[in-house]
Amino acid sequence: QLDDPEYTWFRRLFEDPDFGQWFVDRWTELRATVFAETNLLGRVDRMARYLDESQKRNFERWPILGVTVNPNWFVADTYGEEVAWMKDWIAKRVMWIDAQFVTVPNAARDGAGLVSLEPGTEIYFTRDGSDPRMPGGGVSSQAIKYSEPFSMKGSEELFARAKAGSRWSGPRIIKPA
Repeated sequence: QLDDPEYTWFRRLFEDPDFGQWFVDRWTELRATVFAETNLLGRVDRMARYLDESQKRNFERWPILGVTVNPNWFVADTYGEEVAWMKDWIAKRVMWIDAQFVTVPNAARDGAGLVSLEPGTEIYFTRDGSDPRMPGGGVSSQAIKYSEPFSMKGSEELFARAKAGSRWSGPRIIKPA
């Protein structure tokens, strides 16, 4: 395992605001797909079922359930408890990672076709699909600061981001209806 002084190049990557934003955007994309909680926990369930027969033989050969084994700090009495703990840890970990970023604004259309964006003290959006964040982190001249619900034309593509100080959220994109 390496610690911070041994991989300073990685920290330096984040000195580039566009790399940092790419990182946030990629996490946002993955959380909506392969890293969605249902997908992650479903994968744990599938692996646990796959290992169900072999885990019995494992714990017969090495009876360590309920026994502290270094470096493990969680000790379960059953395989099911181990699986449940792992699922809980994963769910909490991805929520912790999510909390490190500015929250992506939600977008909702009401029955009259009005679009509302929340949460965020500052939300910027465009109607042409362009990014409201300029390279380097500034606000695009095409961006509109959100203040109240608005109507979208059928051909418009919404691209919204929340902004907190110099940090931006991942994107919220709504394609034309």
